[in-house]
Amino acid sequence: MIKASSFSLNSGLFQDLITKFVVPKQHQKEKLYFLSGDPTYYGHVDLKMSNQGYEIIKQAIMNPNNHSLPSQSEGTFEARCAVAKHFQGPNMQLSASNVILTHGANMGLLNVLYSITNPGENILVPEPGYPFYHLTAPSMGVEIRPYKLISEKSFEIDLEYLQTLVDGKTRFLWIVNPSNPCGSIFSRDHMEKIFEFCQKNKIFIISDEVYWNESFLNYEFISFGHMATEQVPVIVLGGVEKTFLVPGWSISWMIFFDKADRLRLIRNAAVPLTDYFEGPCSFMQSALPKLLDTLTPNYTKNFMGLFEDNYNYLYKEFANIPGLTPIKAQGTFYIAVIINLEQFKGFQKDLDFLQALLTEENVWILNLSAFNGNIHGFRMMTCATQEIYEKLLPRIRDFCDRHQKEVSS
Repeated sequence: MIKASSFSLNSGLFQDLITKFVVPKQHQKEKLYFLSGDPTYYGHVDLKMSNQGYEIIKQAIMNPNNHSLPSQSEGTFEARCAVAKHFQGPNMQLSASNVILTHGANMGLLNVLYSITNPGENILVPEPGYPFYHLTAPSMGVEIRPYKLISEKSFEIDLEYLQTLVDGKTRFLWIVNPSNPCGSIFSRDHMEKIFEFCQKNKIFIISDEVYWNESFLNYEFISFGHMATEQVPVIVLGGVEKTFLVPGWSISWMIFFDKADRLRLIRNAAVPLTDYFEGPCSFMQSALPKLLDTLTPNYTKNFMGLFEDNYNYLYKEFANIPGLTPIKAQGTFYIAVIINLEQFKGFQKDLDFLQALLTEENVWILNLSAFNGNIHGFRMMTCATQEIYEKLLPRIRDFCDRHQKEVSS
């Protein structure tokens, strides 16, 4: 047997996805699948790219000038200019030189790791949070230092605990805002405290903002890039995948908000890496300026009312099921629910609960423990139709009733 590399064997994203589940060969009940993070998965007629967007892409595909490889691996000048124009902040104008295009946001995260860190150094990562670096960084010899998010304070960073993690080998603070999986959004006041912390500790910020401006009605999303200072630069990661509800198009970006040019060496190192990682396809890059001009980066705002209505409906329903506690969110198209394991028979962790739910009800849901942070529960999307939720909720309710511990009188 020829061995694979240790890097490939120890890398990856969700450690506890499908491979951890024992899947029944056949099931009498219809499969209800909520492992996906794809908002288009459920075929909701209102959740799709606009006809204007489709026409822009069609025109780009039909243009023979877009059939060759882009001359610049970091993205065409026109596409990078468009991203700079639409995402620059009120206090900092951007140009094409501040932008690198990537084939999906994960490629941006990987580029960050390669261009900034060395073996023996460490990075600060959120828990619970999107688990990209939990396996990938250690496989490169980079230590992850998980920091705590305070659930009682809308999952703000525990800055006192964070201080205990920083040393001379700490390279950056990674933030996911809005949050995946909890849907929390940092307030301006908390963001100012984060910048004070970073300035004090001489570290900068990597801000994963793939859920750009996806805030509910009474909440405000603020980009970390728009609050960058000369002392604390920010690299913002984003893309069309969630912004335009087209995750399969995989055109994303790294934006350097760097007033004092402190990240120049890192950007110079990140550009050659795009030769290895490959950027978005040529016709997508050609279409991007017109997509951003026509639809604007706030396109998903058109759907936040639907997401919030679905979230409120699911929150109320889950709150009325004994043993389940939904988490308050401020945005995105997810709902996270805590499983109070002590109220159920025979479940030691959320995977036990969700495995039994799959076996008995053919309901597939992503476990919260996949996001680390020692929280047991599940995360699901709020993008499905009412019809799907009306099938799902009775199954979960019946399952919880069957497995509840008996309350002694």
